[in-house]
Amino acid sequence: MSDQIEASARFFDNRADSSCNMLFDYDNNVKVCLRCSLIEQTSIAATIYGEHGKLMIHPKFLTPTSFTIENAGKTQRYVLKYCRTALVTKSNILAICF
Repeated sequence: MSDQIEASARFFDNRADSSCNMLFDYDNNVKVCLRCSLIEQTSIAATIYGEHGKLMIHPKFLTPTSFTIENAGKTQRYVLKYCRTALVTKSNILAICF
């Protein structure tokens, strides 16, 4: 559970949300930013930054076909032959792949 959440949104005339931004603050100065939009095209990707590198889940992050890990100056791309869904939580990345 995050310690603090900040959120903002824009709405269509019919009051449905057209875009939203959320910032989650966790222990140990961990921050998570989520941005969603129906009014502009976004990359539908996810990037997770860590102390020693980053993990990039390529579009569409909910049904990924590949991801890249950058660590210690090295970059490695992994291709998933069949992947149906992914779940990203504060401490885990779970991909259900076949």
